[in-house]
Amino acid sequence: MASFIRRRIVTNETLGERLKKVREGRGLDLREVEAALNVRGQYLECLEEGNYKDLPGEVYVKNFLKVYGVFLGMEGEEIIEQYEKERKVDDYKMMTQNVAGERDLFGNKSRRGWSDFSQRLGLSWKQAASRGQERMSFRNIVLSQIFIKGIIGILILGVLFYLGFEINKIITPPDLTVLKPVDNLLSEELNVEILGIVEEGAILTINGSEVMYEENGRFEEMVDLRPGLNEIKIAARKKHSRENVVYRRIIVE
Repeated sequence: MASFIRRRIVTNETLGERLKKVREGRGLDLREVEAALNVRGQYLECLEEGNYKDLPGEVYVKNFLKVYGVFLGMEGEEIIEQYEKERKVDDYKMMTQNVAGERDLFGNKSRRGWSDFSQRLGLSWKQAASRGQERMSFRNIVLSQIFIKGIIGILILGVLFYLGFEINKIITPPDLTVLKPVDNLLSEELNVEILGIVEEGAILTINGSEVMYEENGRFEEMVDLRPGLNEIKIAARKKHSRENVVYRRIIVE
């Protein structure tokens, strides 16, 4: 009997390219996925572009990838495995670049001697050298003033940018992703498990009651239901931020 060896097909597609290809193959746009998963569209774009540095952190990256992949019908563990392999390759490239260093793009500059300068002005070598030094001194003063003003301008812009960034960070609502249950759920049970991820440092409430969560932001909570329509409000906020609210509507038959 002939024996067969199973081999994994190697592809040059990145994980982000795979996600985008599957999404487009299912005829979905990012807005539909954003509404279904309650994950910001800009985060989904980062996942598809492999731009992980603009996401909140490693825990969020893996959770978002897994949730997104499972939503598209892909294997969650395989997605995390490919992500970790790609990160190792990126880390290796960065390490080799740091070891190699940067090359000098300007090379050696040639300078004109005082003899050429004196012949052009019709002066003696000493007079030419003296005048040249005066010009160089004046030019250095001007360049120094320009340099100082430039540094001050950069510092002012840096301070303004930092203040704007900090203010935006304070008022921006925290990230909140509800993994379970889905919205508009039909159920025969009189309770339901709420499962999700919230940004660390946020105050999390479900139907107005504060809920505790783990260090990585993951939370689980059982909520009692009553026959008929139940609307569950999951909300997250920081001290001075706006509130991020997710609703889940469940009908108990």
